[in-house]
Parts: sequence; structure tokens; C-alpha cells
Amino acid sequence: GKRIWPVLLGHFTNDFYANILPALLPILLIELDLSLAMVGFLASSFLIAGSFAQIIFGLLSDRFQRFDFMLVGIALTGIFLSLAGLLSNYWWLMVAVAIAGLGTAMFHPRATAETGALAPNQRGLTIALFIACGTIGFSLGPLAAAMMYETLGLEAGSWLLLALILAVLVVLKRAMPASLQSPAKTLYAPWSEAMRVLWVPWLIVVSRHIVYLSFMVYTIILLEQRGYSYLVSSLGLSLFLVAGVFGIMAGGPLSDRFGRCPVVVVSLLIALPSLFVFLHTDGALSLLFLFLGGFMLIGNNPVVVAYAQEKLPGHASTASAVTMGLGWGVGALIIGPIGGLADRWGIVAAMDLVVGTLVVALLFSFQLRSKTKLYLEPAPENSTTQNQPI
Repeated sequence: GKRIWPVLLGHFTNDFYANILPALLPILLIELDLSLAMVGFLASSFLIAGSFAQIIFGLLSDRFQRFDFMLVGIALTGIFLSLAGLLSNYWWLMVAVAIAGLGTAMFHPRATAETGALAPNQRGLTIALFIACGTIGFSLGPLAAAMMYETLGLEAGSWLLLALILAVLVVLKRAMPASLQSPAKTLYAPWSEAMRVLWVPWLIVVSRHIVYLSFMVYTIILLEQRGYSYLVSSLGLSLFLVAGVFGIMAGGPLSDRFGRCPVVVVSLLIALPSLFVFLHTDGALSLLFLFLGGFMLIGNNPVVVAYAQEKLPGHASTASAVTMGLGWGVGALIIGPIGGLADRWGIVAAMDLVVGTLVVALLFSFQLRSKTKLYLEPAPENSTTQNQPI
């Protein structure tokens, strides 16, 4: 408990701030007179910076264990997304959210690798705990930010968010544990061999995250178009994300017991029709299927990450960066064009197309194999990480 709680709190905090942007975008849509395409590209600037840069930070994190990638990353994410609410120029907003994205890219590879190193024989469970805490923060972020903006106003709410992140950083500075991992011998993993093993989970993540990120960005706007208030629409997005927390806590341990492949296949089989039903119904039934879709869609996240780390045991940060960062990045590239389609066709028609990409993820999920491992850099025989207290 003494080793893992600062990492869990760090993930909660980082992802809480990382997801206040969906609560900010509907306000900026009106105040800055933005189009849905501009909203999509603003979100993409954060998501692209926060994803593709994970490859670089994953490599650096595997090699340089002493630099505090986690704390610096949380600071950049929280501070610059708090300041985003104080900016009125679209291009300065783009810069601020991109810097925040670099912060989240700096945090995730190291933090995910450290979590997996705490209990290698229960990697699905520990990574599920890690991702669950992040997803809880991710779920509460837009709702809490919306309440602050609604109650205090945009400027005062932004200052409050800034004060809160500074307070948390003080706590984490005192509590964050030292790394459990040994530095990698080289900066670069053999990428041709690594991607030969990881291309299947990577494609699954890309397909899944096109759907996940589209729902994250456009759910509030869709529910507002259906006549719900801003706060109720924000609650709808939080419902989708909180459902993912329950899915994560189920998916990780189940994959430890029954295997990675079956859990991924079943989750995608149920997520695809559930999200279609949400888009084409209204009221309580619609929200029920939004919850079910979020449970199944997000629930396989720790399963795929654990699978990737098991394939690259000497480069856990790099494996996490490929599945979490590079997968997010390619998915994020689609958000802006989806906004353009929503301007032209309407949000529901555009999201129908988005949900259809889960067919790709489902087809590739049958290709996951649990037995073949690529040992790029064997763990030392006297490694002490096997019995570290969580």
C-alpha cells in the first residue's frame, strides 16, 4: 500500500485534469464562436501531444530511471489545463492544451510500468487498479469542472482548479516512491521485432480509442442537442466513464484467470451493439446502453496493456507507450475529421460511422496469443520486484 497509493493518486489527479477539456469545450463553443470542427481539432491537439509523445517518453523512461517523469508530467497536465479556462485566443488555447498533453505523455509510460512491476504475477489486477483510478479521475473531471464553471464562473473555476493541482503536487512530491525497475541497457528497443509482436494489440487499441475518444468529446454536445441541460449532459459523460471503471476492475482480474483474448473478444462483442442502441434511443433506455457500452468498451483497456507488457518484459514503459500512447494518438487524429462530419451529417450519423470501427478491433482480437513472449531483455535473476509489497 505504501508504494502504490502515490502512483494511484497521481493517476487519478493526472486524468482528472486531462478530462476537464470536454467540460470546457461547450463553453468555448459559444463564447469563442467555434465550429464543431474547431472543437474537434482543439481536443486533438491535446490528444495527439499526449499520445505520440509517449513513445519518446517511454524510451527515455526505460533508460533514465532517476528523472521524475511522473511528478513533472502531472504538473504540466494540471497547470496548463487549469490555465486553458483563462485564455480567450483560440491559438493560445491550442498551445496550452498541447503542453498539457505532453505532461500526460510524460506521466503514463513510467507510471504504468512501475505499477506492473509491483506484482508481476498479478499484472492484470495491478494495472486494472492503476487504470481504474485514472478512469475515476477521468470520469469525475468533466462533472466537477462543469460544476465549478457553472457555480463560480469560468475564470474563478479555473483559478480554483489551479490551486487544487498545486496542493496535490506538494503531497505527491513527498510521497512518490523511487523506481523499482533497472534501467534498460539501450535507449532503443528493437522496433522491428517489438512491432511484430505488438501490432495486433496496437490495432485493437486504435479502433477502440477512435470510439472512446469520440464519445468523450461529443457526448455532452449530443445530449445537449437532445434537450438536456449542460450539467445533466456532463453527468451523462461521467456515467459512460464511470461504467468503464467497473469494466476495468472486472476485466483485469478476469484476464488473469481466463486469458487476455477471451476477455477482449467478449467485451467488444457486447460494446458494439450497446453503443449503437444508445445513439438511436432516448431517455433511461439510452443511458442504460451508454453505461453498458462504456463498461465493455473501456473494460478491456488493462487487458491489452498487460498483454503488451508481457511481450516486452525488459521494456515495460515502451510497451505501455505503444498500446496506450501510440494507440491514443492515431485515434486522436480522427477526432477533428469526425467533428467535420458531424457539422455536415449530424452527430448521430457521424458517431454511427465511428462505432462501426469496433468491427476492426473485434476481428483482430481473435489474433491475440497468450503463450508467445518476446524477451528483448531478460529480467535479472536476482530481481526483487516479484515480492515487493503493493
